[in-house]
Amino acid sequence: MAQVISGGNAAVHALLYGDTHPGTMNFFESQRGQGLKHLKETARAFVHDAAERFGFMASEATQSLIRNVRRHANWAWHGDFIRPLHTVDDLQLAPLSMIRYVMAEPFTRTMYHSQQLAGYDEDYVDRQPGKVGDDHREYRMVMDGIVQVDETPDENGDYQWHADQWLNELDEDESPLSFNDQLDILETWGHQQRIISQRLKDPTSLRHASLE
Repeated sequence: MAQVISGGNAAVHALLYGDTHPGTMNFFESQRGQGLKHLKETARAFVHDAAERFGFMASEATQSLIRNVRRHANWAWHGDFIRPLHTVDDLQLAPLSMIRYVMAEPFTRTMYHSQQLAGYDEDYVDRQPGKVGDDHREYRMVMDGIVQVDETPDENGDYQWHADQWLNELDEDESPLSFNDQLDILETWGHQQRIISQRLKDPTSLRHASLE
Protein backbone atom coordinates (compact mmCIF):
# COMPACT_ATOMS: atom_id res chain seq x y z
CA MET A 1 0.00 0.00 0.00
CA ALA A 2 1.35 3.40 -0.96
CA GLN A 3 1.93 5.93 1.79
CA VAL A 4 1.11 9.57 1.11
CA ILE A 5 2.86 12.26 3.14
CA SER A 6 1.41 15.74 2.77
CA GLY A 7 2.94 19.04 3.74
CA GLY A 8 4.53 22.20 2.45
CA ASN A 9 8.06 23.56 2.51
CA ALA A 10 8.63 22.40 6.08
CA ALA A 11 7.80 18.81 5.17
CA VAL A 12 10.27 18.82 2.29
CA HIS A 13 12.90 20.45 4.49
CA ALA A 14 12.36 17.80 7.18
CA LEU A 15 12.94 14.93 4.80
CA LEU A 16 15.79 16.40 2.78
CA TYR A 17 17.86 18.43 5.19
CA GLY A 18 17.06 17.54 8.81
CA ASP A 19 17.34 20.18 11.53
CA THR A 20 18.49 23.76 11.20
CA HIS A 21 22.12 23.99 12.27
CA PRO A 22 22.64 25.87 15.58
CA GLY A 23 25.17 28.15 13.89
CA THR A 24 22.54 29.24 11.38
CA MET A 25 20.07 29.91 14.16
CA ASN A 26 22.58 31.97 16.11
CA PHE A 27 23.56 33.98 13.04
CA PHE A 28 20.06 35.06 12.08
CA GLU A 29 19.10 35.75 15.68
CA SER A 30 22.12 38.04 16.00
CA GLN A 31 21.42 39.79 12.68
CA ARG A 32 17.83 40.77 13.37
CA GLY A 33 17.76 44.54 13.11
CA GLN A 34 21.54 44.91 13.39
CA GLY A 35 23.59 46.71 10.79
CA LEU A 36 21.04 46.44 7.99
CA LYS A 37 21.17 50.18 7.34
CA HIS A 38 24.76 49.78 6.17
CA LEU A 39 23.79 47.29 3.47
CA LYS A 40 22.73 48.07 -0.05
CA GLU A 41 19.08 47.56 -0.93
CA THR A 42 19.70 44.20 -2.65
CA ALA A 43 21.70 42.87 0.31
CA ARG A 44 19.07 44.09 2.77
CA ALA A 45 16.36 42.30 0.82
CA PHE A 46 18.39 39.08 0.88
CA VAL A 47 18.94 39.25 4.64
CA HIS A 48 15.27 40.01 5.31
CA ASP A 49 14.15 37.15 3.07
CA ALA A 50 16.58 34.71 4.69
CA ALA A 51 15.57 35.82 8.18
CA GLU A 52 11.88 35.34 7.37
CA ARG A 53 12.55 31.86 5.99
CA PHE A 54 14.62 31.01 9.04
CA GLY A 55 11.90 32.29 11.34
CA PHE A 56 9.42 30.01 9.60
CA MET A 57 11.68 26.98 10.02
CA ALA A 58 12.45 27.83 13.66
CA SER A 59 8.86 28.18 14.80
CA GLU A 60 7.54 25.65 17.28
CA ALA A 61 4.68 24.69 14.97
CA THR A 62 7.06 24.03 12.09
CA GLN A 63 9.42 21.99 14.24
CA SER A 64 6.44 19.92 15.39
CA LEU A 65 5.46 19.37 11.76
CA ILE A 66 9.01 18.28 10.94
CA ARG A 67 8.93 15.66 13.70
CA ASN A 68 5.55 14.35 12.56
CA VAL A 69 6.62 14.12 8.93
CA ARG A 70 9.71 12.15 9.87
CA ARG A 71 7.70 9.70 11.94
CA HIS A 72 5.02 9.18 9.27
CA ALA A 73 7.73 8.67 6.65
CA ASN A 74 8.95 5.78 8.81
CA TRP A 75 12.45 7.21 8.42
CA ALA A 76 12.47 6.25 4.73
CA TRP A 77 14.92 9.10 4.18
CA HIS A 78 17.55 8.60 6.85
CA GLY A 79 19.08 11.99 7.52
CA ASP A 80 21.44 12.96 10.31
CA PHE A 81 18.97 13.79 13.07
CA ILE A 82 17.89 12.37 16.40
CA ARG A 83 15.31 9.61 16.08
CA PRO A 84 14.45 6.33 17.83
CA LEU A 85 16.51 3.33 16.72
CA HIS A 86 14.79 -0.03 17.11
CA THR A 87 16.84 -2.79 15.48
CA VAL A 88 20.45 -3.96 15.27
CA ASP A 89 20.69 -2.52 11.77
CA ASP A 90 19.23 0.81 12.94
CA LEU A 91 21.83 1.05 15.71
CA GLN A 92 24.78 -0.11 13.61
CA LEU A 93 23.87 2.50 10.99
CA ALA A 94 23.08 5.19 13.57
CA PRO A 95 23.42 8.79 12.33
CA LEU A 96 26.36 10.71 13.76
CA SER A 97 24.03 12.89 15.85
CA MET A 98 22.76 9.76 17.64
CA ILE A 99 26.05 7.92 18.21
CA ARG A 100 27.14 10.08 21.15
CA TYR A 101 23.83 9.41 22.90
CA VAL A 102 23.79 5.69 22.12
CA MET A 103 27.20 5.53 23.78
CA ALA A 104 25.92 7.45 26.81
CA GLU A 105 23.59 4.65 27.93
CA PRO A 106 25.22 3.31 31.14
CA PHE A 107 24.95 -0.43 30.40
CA THR A 108 26.36 0.05 26.89
CA ARG A 109 29.03 2.45 28.12
CA THR A 110 30.23 0.10 30.87
CA MET A 111 30.63 -2.73 28.36
CA TYR A 112 32.46 -0.36 26.02
CA HIS A 113 34.93 0.58 28.75
CA SER A 114 35.48 -3.15 29.33
CA GLN A 115 36.24 -3.51 25.59
CA GLN A 116 33.22 -5.78 25.10
CA LEU A 117 31.66 -3.50 22.48
CA ALA A 118 33.12 -1.86 19.39
CA GLY A 119 31.70 1.57 20.19
CA TYR A 120 31.45 2.65 16.54
CA ASP A 121 35.24 2.54 16.16
CA GLU A 122 36.59 5.80 14.73
CA ASP A 123 33.11 7.33 14.37
CA TYR A 124 32.88 7.83 18.14
CA VAL A 125 35.19 10.03 20.21
CA ASP A 126 34.92 9.40 23.95
CA ARG A 127 35.42 12.84 25.47
CA GLN A 128 35.05 11.59 29.03
CA PRO A 129 36.77 8.21 29.31
CA GLY A 130 35.68 6.26 32.36
CA LYS A 131 32.68 8.51 33.11
CA VAL A 132 29.32 6.74 33.37
CA GLY A 133 25.81 7.82 34.39
CA ASP A 134 25.49 11.06 36.35
CA ASP A 135 29.21 11.73 35.86
CA HIS A 136 28.88 11.64 32.07
CA ARG A 137 27.91 14.80 30.17
CA GLU A 138 25.77 13.22 27.43
CA TYR A 139 23.90 11.11 29.99
CA ARG A 140 23.04 14.25 31.97
CA MET A 141 21.78 15.95 28.79
CA VAL A 142 19.42 13.04 28.08
CA MET A 143 18.18 12.63 31.66
CA ASP A 144 17.87 16.31 32.53
CA GLY A 145 14.39 16.82 34.02
CA ILE A 146 13.24 13.26 33.23
CA VAL A 147 11.06 11.76 35.97
CA GLN A 148 12.50 8.50 37.36
CA VAL A 149 10.65 6.12 39.67
CA ASP A 150 12.73 4.35 42.31
CA GLU A 151 13.07 0.59 41.74
CA THR A 152 12.29 -0.34 45.33
CA PRO A 153 9.45 0.97 47.53
CA ASP A 154 10.02 2.87 50.75
CA GLU A 155 9.08 1.63 54.23
CA ASN A 156 5.42 2.45 53.51
CA GLY A 157 5.39 0.43 50.31
CA ASP A 158 5.24 3.56 48.14
CA TYR A 159 7.43 4.10 45.10
CA GLN A 160 9.15 7.47 45.19
CA TRP A 161 10.15 9.45 42.14
CA HIS A 162 12.68 12.14 41.38
CA ALA A 163 13.78 14.30 38.45
CA ASP A 164 17.38 15.51 38.33
CA GLN A 165 18.35 18.76 36.69
CA TRP A 166 21.84 19.83 35.71
CA LEU A 167 23.33 23.03 34.35
CA ASN A 168 24.68 21.62 31.09
CA GLU A 169 27.07 23.93 29.28
CA LEU A 170 26.68 23.49 25.53
CA ASP A 171 29.38 23.75 22.92
CA GLU A 172 29.04 26.54 20.38
CA ASP A 173 27.86 24.21 17.61
CA GLU A 174 25.23 22.24 19.57
CA SER A 175 21.65 22.81 20.66
CA PRO A 176 19.94 21.60 23.84
CA LEU A 177 17.92 18.43 23.51
CA SER A 178 14.19 18.94 23.22
CA PHE A 179 11.84 16.80 25.29
CA ASN A 180 10.99 14.83 22.15
CA ASP A 181 14.71 14.27 21.51
CA GLN A 182 15.09 12.93 25.04
CA LEU A 183 12.16 10.54 24.56
CA ASP A 184 13.58 9.29 21.25
CA ILE A 185 16.96 8.62 22.88
CA LEU A 186 15.39 6.90 25.89
CA GLU A 187 13.39 4.69 23.54
CA THR A 188 16.63 3.83 21.74
CA TRP A 189 18.32 2.98 25.04
CA GLY A 190 15.59 0.47 25.82
CA HIS A 191 16.07 -1.28 22.50
CA GLN A 192 19.86 -1.38 22.70
CA GLN A 193 19.74 -2.80 26.23
CA ARG A 194 17.45 -5.57 24.99
CA ILE A 195 19.68 -6.30 22.00
CA ILE A 196 22.88 -6.39 24.06
CA SER A 197 21.31 -8.61 26.72
CA GLN A 198 20.52 -11.17 24.01
CA ARG A 199 24.29 -11.44 23.37
CA LEU A 200 23.88 -11.94 19.64
CA LYS A 201 24.93 -8.86 17.67
CA ASP A 202 27.02 -5.86 18.69
CA PRO A 203 24.70 -2.91 17.98
CA THR A 204 27.69 -0.53 18.06
CA SER A 205 29.78 -2.39 15.48
CA LEU A 206 30.27 -0.80 12.07
CA ARG A 207 31.40 -4.22 10.80
CA HIS A 208 28.33 -6.14 11.99
CA ALA A 209 30.33 -8.05 14.62
CA SER A 210 28.75 -10.52 17.01
CA LEU A 211 28.92 -10.48 20.80
CA GLU A 212 30.71 -13.41 22.39
